[in-house]
Amino acid sequence: MLGSLLVCVALIPLLQSHGAPSPTAIMQPLSVYGSAKFVLTAAVVVGGVVYPWSCFLLQTWNPFAWLFDFLTESSSSLSLPLPTRFALMGYWTACLVILVPLFGFISNKFALRNIVARKLFHLLVVLMLGPASLFDAPMLSLSYGVALSVFCLVECVRALSLPPFGRTIAKFMRSFIDHREAGRVILTHSYLLLGCALPLWLVPSSSASSPLVMNAGVLALGIGDAMGAVVGSRIGKHKIFGSKTVEGSVAVFITMVLASISLQNYHTRYFVNGDYTQVILLTAAVFLTTVLEAATAQIDNLVLPLFLYTTCNLVDCYRV
Repeated sequence: MLGSLLVCVALIPLLQSHGAPSPTAIMQPLSVYGSAKFVLTAAVVVGGVVYPWSCFLLQTWNPFAWLFDFLTESSSSLSLPLPTRFALMGYWTACLVILVPLFGFISNKFALRNIVARKLFHLLVVLMLGPASLFDAPMLSLSYGVALSVFCLVECVRALSLPPFGRTIAKFMRSFIDHREAGRVILTHSYLLLGCALPLWLVPSSSASSPLVMNAGVLALGIGDAMGAVVGSRIGKHKIFGSKTVEGSVAVFITMVLASISLQNYHTRYFVNGDYTQVILLTAAVFLTTVLEAATAQIDNLVLPLFLYTTCNLVDCYRV
């Protein structure tokens, strides 16, 4: 991921001279000279910095061989015709190929409000990342970094209208932009993925963390924030903080509680042992996250996952 950021930094002069002035602007295709400069800059950074640094970190002269060995490792007891990680990549590819064009079609066909259209991709996050975290957390952790790197590079392609896909990407993304995207680049989708990744990355590799803690980002953004936006925009009547409504916040709270309980056995302890303490603490954690979602003026795609991650850790550590 740091490699893609270095590429973006190296491309700043090109972005300043040829980049779109705003997220909604669609520039003319980048010239042959500009395209060659883009490719050459990326190649120099990847070949001169990223590749040697990867060799050093992985203690190997061939990171591609390491990647192949990682992908062919057996990470599950499931009996599949392909290695589990290749099967997972196939599942992700199918989701992207089918659902991304479908969401674009639905957004245009039914003239969805931007806030609702953007939440369709939160659903995509749940479908793609939730199951993966339960079956293969190491694979998901690596994939987060790869996906964020791709997002950074694709955003450069969009901003520069790099042929042949730059203008197509810009036209597609324009349907999902809201007033908060005020700069030259579109960062909402990157913040969404980063918010989902941070709880998993922060889990110590030496500890067996609970699915609830690892999926704090998916719960907060893919389920809670998405349902709150959809319900609030459709039936919300009673405003509380800015544009946030009571109805939307209730939807955030209920859906997050139900999803959180399904990922943990706190309710089982209540029915079997009469231990309801952690159920109460989890409910309190979700309630505080709901209040933060309604009141915060910060980037909720980053703030909410980190807050829920912290509170879920406190709940998970508590023992009567």
